[in-house]
Amino acid sequence: MKKKIILIIAVVFIVIISFVVYNFIKNDDFVSYTNKEYDGSYKDITNYVRNGDSYQGVITEINSDNIIFENQSKNEKYLMDINSNFQYVNGRTNEELNINDIKVGYYIDTFPYELSNVIAILSNIKGEELKKELIKNLSLKESYLLKPVAEVKELNIINENKAILTINIVDLVEDYNADSEFEMQIELKSNTVTDWNGRGEELLGDVSKLKDVALDFISVRLDENTINNEIPVATWFIPTLVN
Repeated sequence: MKKKIILIIAVVFIVIISFVVYNFIKNDDFVSYTNKEYDGSYKDITNYVRNGDSYQGVITEINSDNIIFENQSKNEKYLMDINSNFQYVNGRTNEELNINDIKVGYYIDTFPYELSNVIAILSNIKGEELKKELIKNLSLKESYLLKPVAEVKELNIINENKAILTINIVDLVEDYNADSEFEMQIELKSNTVTDWNGRGEELLGDVSKLKDVALDFISVRLDENTINNEIPVATWFIPTLVN
């Protein structure tokens, strides 16, 4: 009788341990994923992304079920269900993408500008094609990814109504695209909106007063109707360092 009780207790103990182990594995963040190129553990972030968690990295594989990407700085690999109801957008231009537009090597951000279920994608384009997308980004009122400030290289005041500013622009995720710095010129006009020392937005007015301002870096928005011009026109700009 005593042996029988001990046996029953042992069986119950094994059942409990098995249940605990099963649930631990089931709920673990990492799932086993095997295909022709990879055989290892990936963090399945699909539900986390639905809940608004943010992950970034470079896409290493796309198949019929998943997007797999890697954050090298964190030494982590992520898996996301491709069939989930996510919206994909070009992170530079805000244009909508479909899954066929997304390629291995592209950068992905799962929670851009605090918008859940919107996935921002940056392609690995270079040269003039990249510069064109960055200039379009400067014309957006809202961007899915935070815009970097532009470094001011030179100010050329033409008259009281016009000045030409030479600036350097870089990609939205500079570490992803190391060779992404471009020089361009923009036109400031007397009706360009600005904000001096946080006093509120106002028209620039006499452009020649810029000669007394230390312009090291600026945030700028371009007139979308002029972005294909040789020198686009700024409708709004804010100096980040002024006298």
